Amino acid sequence: MSGRQSLRDGADLQKNNNSLPAATRYQPWPEMPEEIKKGSSKEIAKWSENVRTMPKHLLPPLIIIPFPFDKFSKYLEDIGVSSFMDLNNSQIEAIFVAVINDYKKGRLSIDDLACIGSNFLSLGLKKSRSFFDSRLGEALHAAEETGFYVRQISANGSNEETSQFIHFLRKVLSFAKDSQTKGGD
Repeated sequence: MSGRQSLRDGADLQKNNNSLPAATRYQPWPEMPEEIKKGSSKEIAKWSENVRTMPKHLLPPLIIIPFPFDKFSKYLEDIGVSSFMDLNNSQIEAIFVAVINDYKKGRLSIDDLACIGSNFLSLGLKKSRSFFDSRLGEALHAAEETGFYVRQISANGSNEETSQFIHFLRKVLSFAKDSQTKGGD
């Protein structure tokens, strides 16, 4: 079975094969009350810990972002690889830079970018725990976080969530720029 076929049929195959990319799941947090936001760092930390340990049925609904199999298969074809699991770090980087460039051109959404970044991060961590601390690992983590923080930006103009989203997006965009300048690692 070719990479294109396995990725096109990814939803069915994912049930039986955990080597394919998976949907990204985001658990939104409840809106932090203004009195907590204005409180001490201990109060904020206590609120955050309470939310982390809160029963799932009390949290906002889980958001599941499907993996963009139809868009992703082209990246594998472009580098001549048929299996997601066979990608090495330099291939992950090359695809991720192409993904970032396609995001900048409007061909991919922020959710596509975040979902691909999340799956690449998981793949890299399966191969090496130190992957997370690499330049590539940090950029993939930043991409994953954009999908979370874009949903945390509230209508009341909370600057912290907006700043975090911008921070992570800049990290992703800088990675692509640096990789293209250096020609990769």
